[in-house]
Amino acid sequence: MQQTRIGASDVQEFIVTDKSLTPVVLTMWDQFVNNEVSLIVDKIDSMPIILGTCLKVVSYKGISLTTKASSFFALNPDIPEAVDLANWLIEHKEEVLNLLVTNDPDLSLASSSMQPSPQTASPIAIISQPTEKLPRYWAKARVQITKLNQQFWYMACSSCHKNTVAEFNQPFQCLFCKKDVSAKPRLRIEVNLHGNFGSLKAITFGEHAEKLINCTAETLMENTNEEGMCNLANVGQLQTEKYFLICLKKYQLQVQNEDEDRFNIMSVHDVHVKMEK
Repeated sequence: MQQTRIGASDVQEFIVTDKSLTPVVLTMWDQFVNNEVSLIVDKIDSMPIILGTCLKVVSYKGISLTTKASSFFALNPDIPEAVDLANWLIEHKEEVLNLLVTNDPDLSLASSSMQPSPQTASPIAIISQPTEKLPRYWAKARVQITKLNQQFWYMACSSCHKNTVAEFNQPFQCLFCKKDVSAKPRLRIEVNLHGNFGSLKAITFGEHAEKLINCTAETLMENTNEEGMCNLANVGQLQTEKYFLICLKKYQLQVQNEDEDRFNIMSVHDVHVKMEK
């Protein structure tokens, strides 16, 4: 949601590109957020080809595109130009992935179909340096949970995952995504990542957290006492011996008038090669 001169508007940004590998910001407003964005997100793992017409070209973050009321979109259209671009993508997927990861701080495109090779991941010792300013990184790391008094889950909208006061499985209309949904528990866990002669703290959510602790949010909820505490060691795992390939989003949070680097885990993938300790 963003405030404009005529009031609050829904907005969603994507990074798009073509054979030139030039990143372009595509901004969708209002009705396109409620319709086209959900279709794109559903297919984002396959990196869909998008046909857009009647778009406005603006000078924002370089040359950018933004929707108008008359704009139109089609995903993976059956036209020669789209087929040609899809065939080109097969051979250049890693180049496109690296472009997206380094150019968009808010894009959630890190998926199993787009992960780079483990050899291209950055050492955690480098990622954690304050001088490193890229918004996203790939890291090879083991995971450990040392903060045992945290609340490991929260009740969330089953569609957009925003926090809700609704009770488990209670149907309601979400104030954020405007959909008729139900309340489901969702994991949010602070973890330590270790690897490549360094370590850092990060937050992991949802299915990625479930993979790391080998436990579902519903199981943790069922094992949480009235004080909101859960003994994770009884139902999940506090650390992993194997390494994962992890996509990290880096951002800054102001703490006591000073900016601190924080990290969110955007995706987690198995690594099938021997890693350094």
